[in-house]
Amino acid sequence: MSGRASVASIVPMIATSDVRDCPVLFVRTLKKIARQKSGRAFLALMGICVPLARAEAPGSHDSAAIATVRNLLRDDARLAVWVRTRSASVAASSARVQQAEADVGTSHLLPNPLVDFTVSDIAIGRTNPAGLGYSQTSIYSVGLTELVELGKRGPRIEAAELRWNAAKKSAVTTLAERVAEARLALGRSVYLKAKQDVIQEELRSATAVSELEKVRLEQGALSGNDYDRLMLDKLSLEVEFSRARADFAGALASCREAMRASCDISTATTDDPDAAAPVPASLLGASAHLESRSDIEALRFERDAAQKEAVLASRRAIPDPALRVGFTHDNLIISGDQENTVSVGITLPLPVFDHGQHEAARAEARAVELDRTREAALVTASADLENLLALRFEFFTARNELRRVLGLDVEAGRTGGP
Repeated sequence: MSGRASVASIVPMIATSDVRDCPVLFVRTLKKIARQKSGRAFLALMGICVPLARAEAPGSHDSAAIATVRNLLRDDARLAVWVRTRSASVAASSARVQQAEADVGTSHLLPNPLVDFTVSDIAIGRTNPAGLGYSQTSIYSVGLTELVELGKRGPRIEAAELRWNAAKKSAVTTLAERVAEARLALGRSVYLKAKQDVIQEELRSATAVSELEKVRLEQGALSGNDYDRLMLDKLSLEVEFSRARADFAGALASCREAMRASCDISTATTDDPDAAAPVPASLLGASAHLESRSDIEALRFERDAAQKEAVLASRRAIPDPALRVGFTHDNLIISGDQENTVSVGITLPLPVFDHGQHEAARAEARAVELDRTREAALVTASADLENLLALRFEFFTARNELRRVLGLDVEAGRTGGP
């Protein structure tokens, strides 16, 4: 996986509140390590939080109406197919690509020719000479006119092709966003299920300890204040467990909405998000790839298209001639007219008042707007990347410190030290 793709997949997971829940679990784990000198809670914590600090990748597609979370998190191509075949947003973006492609075809077409037909010399009243009928005076004319565009087809075709490219890049962005949202929903459900299980295990342990301590209290071996503090801790865990269950139910609902199907989490483990999108060991230089991001490229294509439209508008100052070829059949040959004649003509509009000046100005302003929007998007993306890399560094620093503390505790237990 490239650095750019990996960085793009980090964003959805880091930006959620679940990542912010990990420091709370870290604090609780440190307390357990200090009290019990046990690595069990740490291992449970790392199974939940480590995958969240890593990038998530696309998953899978299942022909059934049930989304298997484990399979979807472990197969990029199948997840993309799943989302592409079920997402209304992706279908809409594909339709926009087809519209832009049709515009490209239209831009290559020549203007339709014009056919005119005229009947003249229909006598009303007396004729000259007298006594002539309709068949002796009427004149029939037919003509074909074609507009010849000068300097306009090229910019119009280029603008249409650029907008087509922009639509395709926007479709890629839409698909990537929907896949990221689906991946986030899948990973969130796995994380919250694991979080619920950890809290439930803690609650069970606290319940068992409270029952033992109640016996000690009744025997006078434990003070009432200590027992009350123990019960408050247990009550806090009960409240937290209720919230964890509600969060997990909400995650499943979000998963159903994102996947357009029920989510089967029965076989998923906390290793699945970790395996879904491994992050490269080094992300140095990733900012250099931001300009090739699909949404940034779409803005560039839109800007270039606006510039071509400005050129097209300015070339309205060049008049487009209309060439006409005509044929005339004259029945009034008694007056010396020619019976059959051919005519050739040209019509030129005079761009005196409207020569595209205002449309060109509007297109140029639109190009500037898109260029500034692209620059702002690049600055925001660069800042987001820097922030995400800092968050990732802080997370792994805390993780390594926990591992070091845990290692010291385990080694002290083996050697009989304090």
